[in-house]
Amino acid sequence: MKYLKIAAILFVLVTAIFLLAPIFMPANFKVEKELVIAASPEVVFDQINSFKKWENWSPWLQRDSTITNAYSGTESGAGSKMTWKSNKSGEGGMEIIASERPASIITKVNIGGYSEFNGTFTLTAVDSGTKVVWVNSGNSGYLGRWFHLLADKAIGDDLQQGLINLSNYIKTIPMNLPYRLSELEMSETNEFNIYYVTDSCPLNQLVEKQAHCYKELNDFMLKNKIESLGAPIMFYRTWSPQKVVFEAAVPVQNLKVAVIGNIKSRVEKATQAVSVSYFGEYGYIPYAYNAVIDSIAAYGYSFTGPIFEVYVSNPTADAEKETKLFFPVK
Repeated sequence: MKYLKIAAILFVLVTAIFLLAPIFMPANFKVEKELVIAASPEVVFDQINSFKKWENWSPWLQRDSTITNAYSGTESGAGSKMTWKSNKSGEGGMEIIASERPASIITKVNIGGYSEFNGTFTLTAVDSGTKVVWVNSGNSGYLGRWFHLLADKAIGDDLQQGLINLSNYIKTIPMNLPYRLSELEMSETNEFNIYYVTDSCPLNQLVEKQAHCYKELNDFMLKNKIESLGAPIMFYRTWSPQKVVFEAAVPVQNLKVAVIGNIKSRVEKATQAVSVSYFGEYGYIPYAYNAVIDSIAAYGYSFTGPIFEVYVSNPTADAEKETKLFFPVK
């Protein structure tokens, strides 16, 4: 009887600890792993943004050959869905709920018997490629807080192995980038007037920041009834993954309207420049820059001013976007 009493007391104590201890545990779990992959954010993004492409690097498929996947929804990006069944790993599903090219992807994960949680990929350009951060986070409920203590051990190795697999797979992909260039030409640009806005940001925020600057210019020109004389122009003063300094500009007939706030004006002098037409998505232009700069350097030219782009095509209408690239040289 004495031993039964002791056992009963121990059972009550263990039960009390099991039920009360979660009060003092983290309400949410977060497991974070990262790896630098020797490829551009656009290339890495494409391999994560489509669940079908996960078959090339998934750590779970590598470990469990009984997994079968089924796909629905969109081919890639938000709305893309995947479900799986396995004799070893049970069943579950994932859905991409947010996708911002080429910076981030957020998934919703549902594993049978567990609470839903989110998987987030953040891609940042660095000098040696792309830093990919993969985070799984969520709330497993009150008693599920016990799992939070072991979350890193339970899933951290899988996330890290997945990033390693992704890096290794990308090394095998032929880098046939989806753009083409015209022949290089030496030309003399004309003098022209511009209104412009100067700004800076990390590389992964560039498109959004440039769009904001052009909106500011457009509002200024509409208010003052100023007509553009040609396609928008983008000057680049400095360029690195951490910071791009640029000028969003619009050519105009004259500069009679006084500038205000962030709006500036100047006369862009005529210059000798190597020019080339780029056809393709804007995200791959940095590769074209590298190719053209190498060619220019091989001929012994040196740069005399900021590189600039002229957006010949309407980015929302033309099927094949054309961007004219100018490299002032001497």
